[in-house]
Amino acid sequence: MTRHCPPPRPSRVGPLCVCAGLLMVGLATAADAPASATTPPLVPPAPAAPAAPLTWLTPLLDASRTAARNSLEVVDADLSRTSAQLSARVAAALWNPRLSLSPSYGQSRSQSNSVVDGPGIIRSQSGSVFLGVGKSFATGTSLSLSAGSSGSRSDGAGVISDEFYSSSVSLAISQALLRGGSRAINLSGISDAADAEQDALDQFDSVLEGQFSDLASRWLALAQSEASLRQLRENVRLASENLRQFEERLRIGLSRELDVLSLRRGVADQEVQLSKAERLYAADLRQFKLYWPGLELPDRAALLNVTTPTIPPQPSFAVSRQGRAMLRSLAAAARQVASARNNAYDDLSIDTALSKYGSDGDLGGSWSEFDNRETFDLRVGLSYSHTFGTEANRIAHHQAQLALDQTRLRARIGERDWHARGLELRDGFDDALARVGEQERLAAAQRAELVLATAQVEAGLVTTRDLVDAQQRVSDAMLALYQANLDVLRADLLLRLHENRLLDLLP
Repeated sequence: MTRHCPPPRPSRVGPLCVCAGLLMVGLATAADAPASATTPPLVPPAPAAPAAPLTWLTPLLDASRTAARNSLEVVDADLSRTSAQLSARVAAALWNPRLSLSPSYGQSRSQSNSVVDGPGIIRSQSGSVFLGVGKSFATGTSLSLSAGSSGSRSDGAGVISDEFYSSSVSLAISQALLRGGSRAINLSGISDAADAEQDALDQFDSVLEGQFSDLASRWLALAQSEASLRQLRENVRLASENLRQFEERLRIGLSRELDVLSLRRGVADQEVQLSKAERLYAADLRQFKLYWPGLELPDRAALLNVTTPTIPPQPSFAVSRQGRAMLRSLAAAARQVASARNNAYDDLSIDTALSKYGSDGDLGGSWSEFDNRETFDLRVGLSYSHTFGTEANRIAHHQAQLALDQTRLRARIGERDWHARGLELRDGFDDALARVGEQERLAAAQRAELVLATAQVEAGLVTTRDLVDAQQRVSDAMLALYQANLDVLRADLLLRLHENRLLDLLP
């Protein structure tokens, strides 16, 4: 049964009015974001509205650029990137010119069994030095240039001169006409290494983006936790003030004991919620310090008042990181088809060699013989070989063609799924914006209900339990509004990651 109290005297009614006023100030008219436990009560953030392009991530990226690049994951990706760059250099080095040097020396002593030499020992010495330079070209051309001299000395009676020298210069060119004659095929190793290097670069960017994304997610989570803590602390303070005022009313006979007991339970409920939130916040801080030791985060209070981020039109799949990787896969599959076709060819090449020789009893004289245009050696020929039973090569070519067709199908699937994910994230962003407006309307309705509940408690029409419930609904609405505003930023972050736009904010 509702207890009807006599009209309260001003000196006794004043404390309850003050309490109601404090309650409405604390739960219904906030505008500041959380900062510390001693700052004024939390208030709802300003309504999201179209504004300038997104800048909310820039302070965080500026503060964490060095820490992110020094993280274990990014260092690991950087090592892989360096290894891929070295592999590309190795692939290109296979086409470097080759230099060869072949010095030799020999000595022999043999028993003479010749009528000319007579009995005795014949002593002979010989030596040679040859220097050659060769290079293979991507066109299937091989070129080599070599020059050298050889000399001999003998005390045999059958030789014209005790010392004799021969010198030569040779130029040889070979051109593959079938197998190995394609420039694109010959350079496929360099192309594969370049693709691997680009894959490693993209992986590095992806890992770096992932680190920034992890940090931004933790930043937003801490901001939400701090907002919750501020709101819960204010709830405890207002509930305790309510309890104190109703205890005073009970003492003077203006309230019921059941009302006071309900308020005490409300204070306990608020304190339990606050304790849970504090433990969760402490756990989040420990996790943050483990993954980001020593990093000082920018101010988080401003996140609750960030204007609506600007979302550009959806980019083309071909310019995305995933699209570029798919294009490289298609190019690699096409090279495999061409390589398999090349391996099915027979070996056919044309070989040309031109040589000049000179001989004399003096080393310089052997080189001077090169002036004689009448002496040279020119050879031109074809080289052909065929392997019977080329079924393996034909099957390999067919398999490569199947792999290319599969890669094309997977590219279409990947492009479709990428666009689907993009549409999902953009719809999620629009939904997050809509939830902000919905939560603002809901918070306004809950505040209006709290005003009515406060008045009805004053008039003794409802119990204090109804007032506590109304206060809790306002608190929940405010916390949901903070989360809705931060969810807009989370949706923007996910969309930036999907479209590879997060690193665009780095200077």
